This record gives sequence, structure tokens and C-alpha cells, in this order.
Amino acid sequence: MDDKQKDREIRKFRYIIHAEQNALTFRCREIKPDERSMIFVTKCPCDECVPLIKGAGIKQIY
Repeated sequence: MDDKQKDREIRKFRYIIHAEQNALTFRCREIKPDERSMIFVTKCPCDECVPLIKGAGIKQIY
């Protein structure tokens, strides 16, 4: 029996935030609207993050 599974349930967070959401939430306040032209990501943004990126005025995704 795998005892690690029980421990994982205790440590697992109930809510997560994607890296794109985190960047837009906490960094967009510090950046002027005319400077918000690109974002760099490691993987293709999910369907939930794409509208947020567009709404933030970001034109290019790398």
C-alpha cells in the first residue's frame, strides 16, 4: 500500500493559479499599458489564460 498518497492529500492545495494569471495579477499594475506588448511562457497558454492575456492588452506570446 502506498502511504504517500495520504500525505499528498493533506499537503495538496485546494486552489491553484497559473503562472500567466499570477504575472498578470501582480505585475500588470507596475507596467504602463503601452509597455504591455508581449509575454514569455514555457508552454502554450490554456483556454482560461488566453482571454486574460488578450484583456491585458498583450499582443505577442513567446
